[in-house]
Amino acid sequence: MLIHRIRRVGLMALAPAVLFFMRTSPAQAQLGPYTFDSSSSFTPGIAGDNFDNNLNANQYPYITLDYGGGGATPANSTETWSSTDYAGSPTSGSVELSTKFNGTVFGAGGAAFEIQLEPNPASIPTYSDLHASNVSFDIQVVPGSAADQFGGYGYFQVFTVEDSYSQDTASYAEELANPSYGSPPSPGAGVWEQESIALNPANPFFAFGLQVYNRGDMNGNFSVLIDNLQFTPVPEPATLGLLGLGIPALLMRRRAKAC
Repeated sequence: MLIHRIRRVGLMALAPAVLFFMRTSPAQAQLGPYTFDSSSSFTPGIAGDNFDNNLNANQYPYITLDYGGGGATPANSTETWSSTDYAGSPTSGSVELSTKFNGTVFGAGGAAFEIQLEPNPASIPTYSDLHASNVSFDIQVVPGSAADQFGGYGYFQVFTVEDSYSQDTASYAEELANPSYGSPPSPGAGVWEQESIALNPANPFFAFGLQVYNRGDMNGNFSVLIDNLQFTPVPEPATLGLLGLGIPALLMRRRAKAC
């Protein structure tokens, strides 16, 4: 009888341990939400520097123009804080990503901004790649941005970046801020759009990218606002393993009560 009680107490102790591990898993802490409440809520990029692995944890995300075409270059691109908030809160804001296209001279090309959420695991192996099944965010094309020939603002895509710098483009695209063209329809410049995009949970990443592609018909300044960036986490293998230990423990506890 005493041995039976010891077994019950020992197994029951596993369940709280599982819950504690799931709450404190360090990788999940990097997945948001990012509400960009102030200018200190992110680190703007340095021209020509794709990634920065030397920041303190509270300095991420690091946001920079990863590559540009169609006239967009690091020299004419900026990442700044804006007081324009999705919910109109006076105590919050968003991040404004700006560049300048010159399709007439440089032709087609994209401006890809990358949001680095943690150090590159290839450079700092102690960091784990992130996994997510979905990303959601709010986006607004700033009024006065250079439009394309369709009345929209370029071909918009998102992608994740792995530690080998390979990119996984999500199966999502639209003619940004064009009310009549693209899927899904968009409300136009100056209006917030809510995006929810499925990601491949099997693909690890440490940075997230947003690209606006200029077909060669956009000329002039272009800016978008991003707010409420949030990733849906995927349980890590270690978490699943401990969860597997915890479930039998709970079942045995119920059996013991039944006896």
